[in-house]
Amino acid sequence: GEDKPGAREGETMANLGLFLMELGEYEEATAVMEEATAVMRRCKGSLDLEVAGILSNLGIMLRRAERFDEAAAKYDEAYRIRVEWLGPKHMKVAETLVNKGVLLLNINPAQARLCYQEA
Repeated sequence: GEDKPGAREGETMANLGLFLMELGEYEEATAVMEEATAVMRRCKGSLDLEVAGILSNLGIMLRRAERFDEAAAKYDEAYRIRVEWLGPKHMKVAETLVNKGVLLLNINPAQARLCYQEA
C-alpha cells in the first residue's frame, strides 16, 4: 500500500493552506488545512502542539470565511491542547484566546470580553 504522508508533508500542506488563505481562496485553503490537520494527527497524535497551531490557523481562516461556529470549535480545540502542554499563562494560549475574542466580537461581544480578560 501507499505510505501515509509524514509530518514534513503535513507541515508543507499547512503552509500551502496559509498561502491560499492569504489569496482569499478560503474554500480550497480550508480543505488543504483540514487534510494537513489529519496528516499531523496521524503522525504526531491529536494532542500535539503543531496540531494546535494548525487548528488555530484554521480557526483564523474559517473566521475570515465567516464560518464562525466552525472557527470557534477549532480555537477551542487548539486552546485545550495548548493549555495541557504549556499551561494557562503561556503566550500561545493567550494568542488563541485573543483570536477567539476577535471571532466573538462578530457574534457575542460579552463573551469576547471574557476571552480578552482571560488572555
